[in-house]
Amino acid sequence: MTTNIIKTTPCVIGAPDSTMPEVQLLSNGRYHVMVTNAGGGYSRWNNLAITRWNEDATLDNWGICVYLSSAGSREIWSNTYQPTLCKADCYEATFIEGRTIFRCLNHAIETRHGFGAPGLQQTVYRNRNRQRVTGNSVYA
Repeated sequence: MTTNIIKTTPCVIGAPDSTMPEVQLLSNGRYHVMVTNAGGGYSRWNNLAITRWNEDATLDNWGICVYLSSAGSREIWSNTYQPTLCKADCYEATFIEGRTIFRCLNHAIETRHGFGAPGLQQTVYRNRNRQRVTGNSVYA
């Protein structure tokens, strides 16, 4: 008996402000996530909406948001393009089978945020200029 193994190639999107959002759907059967390349989307547990969402391809501003700021600066940005719409020095959304990874470089601070369908989330901050990240607020 032979088994066929299907290998998938990651989809890497380097522009968060595409004309139409690229979308990935993740699910473990009970928890469902829809996420766009700009960081918008929704999550549901069975039939219960965890985050609010309205379909709007022009705004794409719904979902879970992480806000960041650094010491000595009044600027606020996010680890994804949404909701602040800050143009990053480097931005990348990677859709892989079963997970999504966002990589963003703003104000010499690199964030890498990854999550999968069961809700596993990980955020890594890499600080190139040794400045402090003073704000890290999550809003859904």
